[in-house]
Amino acid sequence: MILLVGASLFTNFKMHEKDVQRIQIDYDAKIRIFRSEIEASLAKAGQEIASAQEARSQQDLDRLLDQTSQVRSQFETFRLSIEGKLEQALSKTKICEDKLDKLEKAQVILKTEMLEAAVRIWELKEIPENILISSLQGIDAALETGEERRIKAFIEKVKKVIISGFIKTGAHLDEELQQILERRLVKLEIKYPEDTNDIRQLVAECIYSDPSAS
Repeated sequence: MILLVGASLFTNFKMHEKDVQRIQIDYDAKIRIFRSEIEASLAKAGQEIASAQEARSQQDLDRLLDQTSQVRSQFETFRLSIEGKLEQALSKTKICEDKLDKLEKAQVILKTEMLEAAVRIWELKEIPENILISSLQGIDAALETGEERRIKAFIEKVKKVIISGFIKTGAHLDEELQQILERRLVKLEIKYPEDTNDIRQLVAECIYSDPSAS
């Protein structure tokens, strides 16, 4: 359901983006037209004044000024109309952006909760490799949400499963799992240096105690 809502919001967001672009293009085109009309009117006025042999009557000047005023008035009306539409489209786009933001956060939180459940399932089934993988994926998801409690909980799960599932049992921690683990530790070591060091020591101990490594 969340994915369907996300797809719908993303589609609406893209439609609003296109609306904004279309309005902007229309706005620019109309501005060029009105500017040309104004320039043409003023150029014509200049030519008429320059070519006149005697002072133009007040009536002619009034007519010319009135024409120029009408063009400017039309331009101003159009400008206000377009700016209103543009502002409305941008407002809708901002609403869509906010909704997408919230939805993405909700999806990450849901993913974190699902990984917590996955860890519990693998613990019940006593499959250390899967416990470790789900815990590492949980660290990734928790780092996205920035939830300190969940980050620490997944870190502790990693420590626990290395000790109980590998060191104590002498089970083999294969190279691929070690590489996956190290990639997560790189993400963690800036903010959680002590935990990172602890896990690396446990991995070293695990490899040392692994009979297949000798």
